Amino acid sequence: GRLVSIGGLRSVWVRRPGAPAARAAGASAWLTEESSQALYGMLRDCGARWMNHPDAAGRARHKPWQLRLAQRCGLPVPATLITTFPQAAREFARRHPDLVVKPVSGAHPQDPPLAVPASR
Repeated sequence: GRLVSIGGLRSVWVRRPGAPAARAAGASAWLTEESSQALYGMLRDCGARWMNHPDAAGRARHKPWQLRLAQRCGLPVPATLITTFPQAAREFARRHPDLVVKPVSGAHPQDPPLAVPASR
């Protein structure tokens, strides 16, 4: 509910903002992209310090990158297989029966929201 001048910004914190204009009356893919380009285009050039810069947040969404970074930092990373080959997945599951399976990109956009309880 406040107007802020871009030059007056000292810091920007972006945390799960959702898509700009996604809730607008008559929202469309074009309106969302146009709003995103305008908002982030201005914010990227404002000279403010960032918490969760959009580029860093985008990189962090890549699970294979997360796993490799964790490994480089010395964190324990379980045996991992990313594949589109069913036979390779079956062989991996035979070698590692205590298995967690998940998509690398999150839920499919046409699937309903789903929470899957996990136990050993």
